[in-house]
Amino acid sequence: AARPGADIGPEDRDAIAAYLAGRGKSPPAAGVVTAAGAVAELPPPAVAEPPGFSAFATISPVWRGGGSAVQNNGFFPEMFVGASWQGNSPLSLRATACASCHGSGEPGFLNRIELVEAVARVDLAEALGPDVCREMRAAVEAGRFVVPFGAFSAQVNPGLYRTVSAPLIFNMGRRVRDGDIGDPVLPMPYSDEGVVLSLGRTLLDLDGQPLCGTLDVYAVNGLVGDAGGIDMDRSRDYVDNNGRPAFGARATVGAPFLRLGASVTGGQFSDAPLTDAPRPLRYLIYGFDLAAQYHDLFRFQAEYARRNSDRFDPDSGVLVREYVHGYYLETECRLEEGSPVSFLGRFDWMGRGSPLPVDESVLPTGHFSARRLTAGINIALFGRGLLMLDYERWLMPAGIPNQNVFGVRFAVTY
Repeated sequence: AARPGADIGPEDRDAIAAYLAGRGKSPPAAGVVTAAGAVAELPPPAVAEPPGFSAFATISPVWRGGGSAVQNNGFFPEMFVGASWQGNSPLSLRATACASCHGSGEPGFLNRIELVEAVARVDLAEALGPDVCREMRAAVEAGRFVVPFGAFSAQVNPGLYRTVSAPLIFNMGRRVRDGDIGDPVLPMPYSDEGVVLSLGRTLLDLDGQPLCGTLDVYAVNGLVGDAGGIDMDRSRDYVDNNGRPAFGARATVGAPFLRLGASVTGGQFSDAPLTDAPRPLRYLIYGFDLAAQYHDLFRFQAEYARRNSDRFDPDSGVLVREYVHGYYLETECRLEEGSPVSFLGRFDWMGRGSPLPVDESVLPTGHFSARRLTAGINIALFGRGLLMLDYERWLMPAGIPNQNVFGVRFAVTY
C-alpha cells in the first residue's frame, strides 16, 4: 500500500497491513478493492518467508438508533479475529471468526460467534515454479471461506468498508422492517464450505499502469431452503445443505484507477424429497460492479446484483419464480490529499418481484421496492482507526412508514 503509485492514504496502510497478516503471505489479489477503494496491483512473485503464526483483530463497536423498526438497533460489538500459519512450503492455513448479528431473535443454531473462514491454501505459483506460472498468481483454497461474489465480498471485514452498515443488497442484520421487506440479494459475509481456484496476472502495461485480470472459480455447498424459498439463516450452517453443490465464478479486469467485475453463482437449494414441490428448487445470482479512484481525493463504487429463485405456491400447486435485485452507488471525497476527514454519500435501491408476498409481511403484494440515502463523515484517528458518522433515510414501500436512522461506528485493526 505504501509503494509509489498505490494511491492509498497513510491512514489506511496500517489497517490493510494488519488485516492482510491474517490472509496468508501474499499481497491482495489483482483487482481487489482496498480500504481506500484503490484497485490493488498484481503482486510480485512470492518470496519464501520464515514459518510461523500471525494474527490480526478488527474491533468495531457500532451504535444505530431509529426505534424498534431498526434491526439490531442500539450498541453492537462488531469484531473480526483471525490467525494464520505459514510454513516453508506453498501450504498455509487461515481461520477467522466474527461477532455475529445472529442469535438475537433468530433460530437457536445461530451463534453470537461465527466462523467466517477456516481454510487450507496452496500457492500454486510457488508450488509449480516460475517456469510454469510465469507472471501469474495462482492458488487453491479448501474449507470454509468468504465466497467471492461481488466487489463487497472482498470488503466484509469491518476494517475495510467505510460506512456504518453494508450496502442494502448485501445487508445482514442492519435493515429496517426486515421481516416486511424480506431478505436482500445475498447477505454478507456469505461464508460457505468448498474449494476455490484463484488466478491473476498482468494483461497489459498502460504507460506504467498495469492492467490486471483475475478469475475465481469455485464449488460450494450452496444455499438451502424449502417450499417457501431460500432460508438465509439455515444456509449459514457448517454442514452440507443439499444434495448437490453450487458453482460460481468471479472475474475482474482493471488498472490501479479503475476496475470492472462480474460474478455469478447458482445451484439447487432444496432436494425434491424434502419439500412438497415436484422437483428440486433452484436459484441463480449474478452481478456487476465498478470501482474507480483518483489518488486519495475521490473514490466511487457501484454494484448491481440480482437473485432469481423458485418458490412453491401451495394454493395453485405450482412452482413460481421470484426475484430480488438492486444496486448501490457510493462515493467518498477529501478536500485535500492526506486529509484525515472525508465525506461520503451512498444511494441504495432494492426491489422484489414475486406473485406471492413475503411470509408474515404487512405488505399484501410481492412487488415493491425500498430505497436508502446515506450521508456520512469519516475521520481517521490514532493512525489506524476510523470513526464513521452516518445518517440514513429509508424510503419504504407504500404502507410502511419511512425511517430515519443515525449510526456511529469506530473501526481499528491490529
